[in-house]
Amino acid sequence: PPKTTDMWNKVSGLRKPASKLNADLKEATSTENWGVPNSMLTSIAAASHDDADCDTIIQHVFEMLKEKKDKYWRRIQKTLTLMEVLLLHGSERCIASIRKELWRVQQWREYRVFEEGKEMGGGIRAKANSIVELCGDNSHLQREREKAQQLSQKMTGHGTAAAKESSGGSALKS
Repeated sequence: PPKTTDMWNKVSGLRKPASKLNADLKEATSTENWGVPNSMLTSIAAASHDDADCDTIIQHVFEMLKEKKDKYWRRIQKTLTLMEVLLLHGSERCIASIRKELWRVQQWREYRVFEEGKEMGGGIRAKANSIVELCGDNSHLQREREKAQQLSQKMTGHGTAAAKESSGGSALKS
């Protein structure tokens, strides 16, 4: 009879390798105790300009926000950080998706979590409030997107795809 490990190796080999985007999303929303490079976050945001990638990103982000275990609070903080970058550098479609499901962010506005006797939820509350504020005010969001674009140009010598998409004006302006 075939060994279980042999069968497992064959089945494992059949799985499609994860795309770079999926690998980046997994790393950007990990529970590890370290930050995520801004370059990775802006790369994910740039990918949101492709409709299929945008759907993948939004689905992943909302899945991560379902986390209920306090010990994984870092995942929530990193996910909200990614959402903030998506609002500043992502596609209009991405922004619309976040706005449509804003209740998923609002639930984190009062979050409290303790680790080793210290309250650790302040960053989560601040990010959630920032996202809700950005989504609630088109002109504020547009100003922040323009600032982020200018900073991106200073740092890299070129802007993100968001600026190229909206350089002639933006659908966000009322």
